Amino acid sequence: MEVRLTDIAEGHAERIDAWWRKNRPAAPELFMQELGAVIVLLGTAPETGEKYRSVGDRVVRRALLERTRQWAFHHIDDGVVTVIAIWGVQRRRGPPLVLR
Repeated sequence: MEVRLTDIAEGHAERIDAWWRKNRPAAPELFMQELGAVIVLLGTAPETGEKYRSVGDRVVRRALLERTRQWAFHHIDDGVVTVIAIWGVQRRRGPPLVLR
């Protein structure tokens, strides 16, 4: 299945990656490696992760990037998995969910 990131999710990924590279010198590429692995996983097993909530008629799920402690929030629509946000577990609340 095709996996896409929204502009919002791409922005999240860029900010998290920049922070990770600056603050985690022992493993500066870990976030991008984990994100890449989750994208591959979502392409082969799109219902990966737990159901987070429904927004309209769509079910939003979240998959954990375990080592970097980030959630990849996503939904499936018309054969495409769309990652809509990447959000830190430590925030304890989910991101605003904008589905287009």
